[in-house]
Amino acid sequence: MDIKVVADTESGIIRIYHQDTDSLTRATSSLYDLLELSYSTTEHHPYWAFLYNATEILKTILDNWQADFSRDEIDDMAWRIDELSMALRKL
Repeated sequence: MDIKVVADTESGIIRIYHQDTDSLTRATSSLYDLLELSYSTTEHHPYWAFLYNATEILKTILDNWQADFSRDEIDDMAWRIDELSMALRKL
């Protein structure tokens, strides 16, 4: 099996991918680390709303990278953008 090793020595993270893994698959895999952080961060953290809503928007985009958005997905992303705007005003 041909593998590709990506090492981020600064953060101490090593990722191993199949040689044929494309950038969309790698991005989706990395997004799940962000989603886990956003789900586990308390709502009392000042940046929680940014992380949570931005990662949910990114998840929708990556999940539909090769497809069209449904009306519900577009409405959900618009609502999350409003949530991001409101969080910015609160800062």
